[in-house]
Amino acid sequence: MALLRPISFFVPSSTELSIVFSSELVDNISKENFEIESLSGNVNNLEILGASISGETVTLKTRPQVANNFYLLKMLSSSENQFISKFGEPLINDEDSREIFF
Repeated sequence: MALLRPISFFVPSSTELSIVFSSELVDNISKENFEIESLSGNVNNLEILGASISGETVTLKTRPQVANNFYLLKMLSSSENQFISKFGEPLINDEDSREIFF
């Protein structure tokens, strides 16, 4: 079975992130499947306000990003909130592929 993986990432604005995956996603992926950690000791983690799914793309709405700060986007899967494709492909389970630095 193929594994679901992120293949593209971009930041359309200071309050929006888009991640494109290798397959179409289930509709019940939510903001609980993501966490955005600030990599600066003096800036809070970035709060995710919502997540929307359109085919292979997830768009995250966030509080405004702090200029010149670095963040780590983590993709999470649990038994309550599975991160899978519409074809049942699970999100790849290695730490490097589940995290995006920006």
